[in-house]
Amino acid sequence: MPIIANGGLEDIDFANEIITSEKADLVSIGKAAMLNPDLPKLISSGRTPEAFTFDMFKYGVTIDGQRKWEAERADMKLRA
Repeated sequence: MPIIANGGLEDIDFANEIITSEKADLVSIGKAAMLNPDLPKLISSGRTPEAFTFDMFKYGVTIDGQRKWEAERADMKLRA
């Protein structure tokens, strides 16, 4: 039966170690991908993904809530 590892695997070196050491057959990335929808491109280009924060759920765990949080975050970046 295939084993899927999940949790804290946005570090590409750690995820690769899980696979190469045969501790799991696949790795999944949830929260890190929510915050970094371009995560595969970030990793392949050697850039560091943004760290997950539960703050992204402050408007609820819905598409509308996600959009509100992203708009607020974009506005804060413009003000900085």
